Amino acid sequence: MAKVLRANINKTKIGMDDGTIFEVDTSLLNFIPNEGDKVEVFRSDEEIIINKIDSKSEDVDPIERPDPITINNINNIDTSNSNNNTMYNGAYEYGRRVNKVVYIVLALFLGTFGGHKFYSGQIGKGIMYLLFSWTMIPSILAIISAIKALFTRADQYGYINV
Repeated sequence: MAKVLRANINKTKIGMDDGTIFEVDTSLLNFIPNEGDKVEVFRSDEEIIINKIDSKSEDVDPIERPDPITINNINNIDTSNSNNNTMYNGAYEYGRRVNKVVYIVLALFLGTFGGHKFYSGQIGKGIMYLLFSWTMIPSILAIISAIKALFTRADQYGYINV
């Protein structure tokens, strides 16, 4: 495969794969050459035929060609404890991403005091759990949160959205 190196009104310079460069009359080409155009060069004793290669029909190694369509692909998953919205299985899930096992353990053992809420970044709810910990209501809510988290499907890294 060859490539147009320089093009002007009169002359076009074409670089070949083997490192050689040759010059042709621009008027002999059946297309308007631009620098960087990929071309096919056919030589015989009498003439040179140069055809522009259409980038869509270019015969490129599939590894080098980027895939134009990506379906249900999860890229660059942030495993930190930051607030983000994750696209998972084609739908957005809102909330904080936390480790499922850690969240359940905190809900069961420190849920009365809001440990699981502080871990998931829900500081306001954690303070409410602390303030009302003497009523046992936060304990019941923590057990419900632990059960809910237990049945929530984790991603491939063990994280869930809460």
